[in-house]
Amino acid sequence: MKKFSGAFKKQLEEVTKKSTTMVTNGVTMDMMGQKGEKVEEKFILYEDYIEELFKKKRAVAIQLVTPMPKMRIDIGNSVLHSIYEEIRDSLTLGMFPSAIMHSILLLEYAMRIKFYEKRQKSDPNAHWKDFAKLTIRQLTTPLRKAGVITKAEKNELDDFNDKIRNPYMHINIYELTKDVTLDVTSANIVKEEIKMMKDLPVTDKPFLWFAGKKKYDAMNVLPIMEKCVGYVNKIFD
Repeated sequence: MKKFSGAFKKQLEEVTKKSTTMVTNGVTMDMMGQKGEKVEEKFILYEDYIEELFKKKRAVAIQLVTPMPKMRIDIGNSVLHSIYEEIRDSLTLGMFPSAIMHSILLLEYAMRIKFYEKRQKSDPNAHWKDFAKLTIRQLTTPLRKAGVITKAEKNELDDFNDKIRNPYMHINIYELTKDVTLDVTSANIVKEEIKMMKDLPVTDKPFLWFAGKKKYDAMNVLPIMEKCVGYVNKIFD
C-alpha cells in the first residue's frame, strides 16, 4: 500500500503530539501498518502508572476540593457523613462521576430518612424497609405534604430526578451528552486530510460519547454537588 506523502505525515505527527486522546478502530490501525506507520503499544509498569497518576491528581487536588459545599456537621446520621466523605474523596481525586453519583445518593438517602422520621411520628410501627428503595421523585410528594419542601422545591427536585438522577443511575450516556460539543481534529488517512472542527455535537457520534460525558461531568460536578448538599442541609433544618 502506498505510503503517506511527506506533507501529510508531518501534519499527522504535529496533531498527534498535541493530542491527549486519540480514537480509532482496527481497520485504521491495519491501514496505518500497511503504510509503514505502525502504531506502537507500550506496557507501563503498574508502579510507574500509579506514580504518574498520583502526581497528576496531587497537582490539582487542592484546587478541586476547595470549592466543595459543606454539609452540616450537626446532622446525626453516620451513613450521610460517610457518603459525604466519599464525595470529598472522589472530588479530590478528580473522579467526577463518582462525586456526582454519591451526591445524588446523599440527597436521596437524606430524603428517605426525613420521610421515615415524619412517618414514625404518625405510625410508630413504620419500618425502614418500606422506605429503603424510594427514589427522589417518589419522595417529593410526601415531603411536600409534610411541609419539608415547598411546591417550587418539589418541582425542582422532580426535574432533577428526571434529568440528572435517572440518566446517571441508569448510565444513559446519550441523554447526558446530547447537548455537548467538542473541539476535535479529524484525520482521514485515505484522503490524507486533516480537519479541525470546533463545537462538534457528539450526539450522533457514539465513539465520542465517552469524551462528551467527561466534559459534562467536569462542567456539572460542582453545581450538582451544591444542589444535593444544599437540599440535605435544608431538609434537616
